[in-house]
Amino acid sequence: MRVFLIGLGGAGCRIAHEFFKSGKNNISGVLIDTDLADLGFLKHKYRISAAEGVLGGESAMKDLEIGVEALQADRYHIIEKITDVKGEVDCFFLISALGGGTGGAAGVILEELKKSFIEPIYYVGLLPSTEDLPTVTVNAVKGLRESIRHCDAFFPVNMDTLKTTTRLKGNLSSLNRQIFRYFNRIFQIGEVKGKGDVGENAVDFQDFVQSLKGLSVVGLKVRNFKEDPNMDKPEAVLALTQQAVKKTTLSVDPAHVNRALVVVLGDKGEMDFLGSIPARLWTERYIHGKAVRGGDIPLSKSGDVEVLVIFSEVKKSEEIAALYQKVSVLGKSTALVGNISEIMENIVSIKGKISELEGDVDATYNKLKKSIEKPE
Repeated sequence: MRVFLIGLGGAGCRIAHEFFKSGKNNISGVLIDTDLADLGFLKHKYRISAAEGVLGGESAMKDLEIGVEALQADRYHIIEKITDVKGEVDCFFLISALGGGTGGAAGVILEELKKSFIEPIYYVGLLPSTEDLPTVTVNAVKGLRESIRHCDAFFPVNMDTLKTTTRLKGNLSSLNRQIFRYFNRIFQIGEVKGKGDVGENAVDFQDFVQSLKGLSVVGLKVRNFKEDPNMDKPEAVLALTQQAVKKTTLSVDPAHVNRALVVVLGDKGEMDFLGSIPARLWTERYIHGKAVRGGDIPLSKSGDVEVLVIFSEVKKSEEIAALYQKVSVLGKSTALVGNISEIMENIVSIKGKISELEGDVDATYNKLKKSIEKPE
C-alpha cells in the first residue's frame, strides 16, 4: 500500500512525523501547520507553513474560525505543494486533532483533496479528551460535521480509551506511538518482504479499499508464539482476535457494523497454515454475518503474531452520539448564561432608570414644596 500521509496541525504533524521517522518506503507525505515554530521542530523534508500571510506563522490557538479562514486562504497553495511531491500513491491519509484550530479545519483540506485527486481519501481524527476545555469539544463536533463529508472513510480515535495513565497530559508521546502502531499495521497491508513471503490467504490493497466505508475503527493485539511452543495456534489467533475487538480506537456495538477486514500479521514460521481463517470466521459471527474479508501477511521472524481488525460502515456510535449530546448541553448552558447576563444587564438598566426617576420625583417635590410654602 503506497500511502501519502498528511499531518495537519500540531497533533497531526507529530503523529505523522512518527511514520516519516520510521523510514518506511511505502509512506510519503507532508506536514502542514500554521505554527511555524512547532513545524520547525519536526525534521521532515516536506513541511508546509500554512497561511503565513494571514497568521504570520502564529498558531490558530484552538480558534476554529481562524483555522478555517487561514486554510481557506491558502488551500490552493497547499494542494499545489502536495501535487509537486505526491508521485504514485494508492491513497491519502490525513491525521489531525478535531478540536484544534488548524487540525479542526481538516475539512478544508479534505475537500480540496477530493476535488483534485482520484485516489481514496481517509481521515484519522483525534476526538477530544474529557480533560479538554469545552471549546475544544465544540470545535471537534463542528470539525467532524465538515470533515466526514469529504472523505471515503473516517477513523475517529478516542484518546481517553488509548491512554495508559489517568491523565492525558504527559501521556501524549505514548498515545502518538500507539496510534502509529495501529495505522502502521494498516499501511503494511499488501506488503511482501521477499520471495515466498506471501500469506496462505493473501490480502492486498483492494481488500482494504472494498472493506472501507464511512465511520471505521481499528483494533490490534499481539502475542509472541515462541513463548509457548505447545499452544494451539488457531485457538491463539482466535483469542487475539477477541482481544483486538475489545481494544479498538473507538468502542462500537457489533450489531452496528456492516463491514470488516481481519488481517493476521507476523512470523511465518509461527502462523498456522490456516492463517486468518479462524479470525475471519469468528468475526463473521461477531458482527452477525455481515461482509468480512481477511488474509495474512508474513512479516518478521521474531515470533510475534498480531491480529488487526478493522470495523467499517459503522452505522451508530454511542461515543460519537455522546459527544454531540455534550456539545448540545454546552450550547444550552452557554445560551442560559447569555440569557442570565442579558437579564442582569436589563435589571441594572431598570434600576438606573428607577434611580433617575426617583431623583426627578424628589426634585419636582422640592420645587412644588417651595412654591406653596408661605414666607415667614
